[in-house]
Amino acid sequence: MSQSGKAVCSSRTGPILMALAFLVTAIVLMVASFGEASHTGSVRHDIGSTTYPRILLLMMMGLAGIVIMQTWRLPATPTSLSGWLRVVGLVVITVAYISAIPLIGFVLATIPFLILVPWMTGYRRFGVTAMVAIIYTVGVWWLFEHVLYIILPTSPWFSF
Repeated sequence: MSQSGKAVCSSRTGPILMALAFLVTAIVLMVASFGEASHTGSVRHDIGSTTYPRILLLMMMGLAGIVIMQTWRLPATPTSLSGWLRVVGLVVITVAYISAIPLIGFVLATIPFLILVPWMTGYRRFGVTAMVAIIYTVGVWWLFEHVLYIILPTSPWFSF
């Protein structure tokens, strides 16, 4: 706590925690990419559908390491924790969104998500946000379903 009564932490805490989260996520996904389910797409000599994601995961691990090293070298200054509630709220909304996609479908999960995220970050023009959320969601759904022929999770109540 600072003298003003507000909670404070080091200015290095946020960037290091985020980089660690990305690093751990990349390591977990990299290990999973070598699992039994990943061997179905191999064409020859271990080059297959997991090669490109593995390259991206290696880059993600390297960049996370660079962020951690560079941030650690910076001087630590006290920083207010006032924005952390918003960050935690965004993480909760994102986890709820990811969990909702298989249950209620891509379209019905994405529209509320795309309305809530701008609201959580301070954008308060609901009409604009709702219109963009609907147009973007339907556009992405149509692109995947009718152009790329990739079936997205559908609602148990509707055909989209």
